[in-house]
Amino acid sequence: MIRLATMTEEEFSSYLAVAVDHYAEEHVAAGRWSVTEAHAEAAKEFQVLLPDGLHSQGQHLHTLVDDESSSRVGMIWFGVRQEAGQAEAWIWDIHVWDQFQGRGYGRQALSALDEAVRALGLARIGLHVFAHNHTARHLYDTSGYHATNIMMRKDL
Repeated sequence: MIRLATMTEEEFSSYLAVAVDHYAEEHVAAGRWSVTEAHAEAAKEFQVLLPDGLHSQGQHLHTLVDDESSSRVGMIWFGVRQEAGQAEAWIWDIHVWDQFQGRGYGRQALSALDEAVRALGLARIGLHVFAHNHTARHLYDTSGYHATNIMMRKDL
């Protein structure tokens, strides 16, 4: 089973070193940002959400640890925010490292997240998923998440 371990400063630095670029690439793939602006836009968003890095108020950054092997298999970052007058958890990022994918760790991480969010006294979890990320969309669909807003585009 997966457990959520509080991310260390070293893990946070390693995560941040690749996360901004990955987030920028996702926005380019989704057609929201141009290649030239993507990195700066992504860096701005991370700075707003994590002004104090790992210790930013209302943000929870965890390493996913396989209890059986003690392997660090990925990460999850969620925050607490207000949506429609109700506090909810919001998944900002979740990632199972490439070499550990396909073993059920993502689903286990979401179950562990459910427990952590309940422990905070929250009753709802939200997230954004890029439409082109079919693997993640399938995971969320089969883990009890449902679409709340769908944006579409047609390229001519």
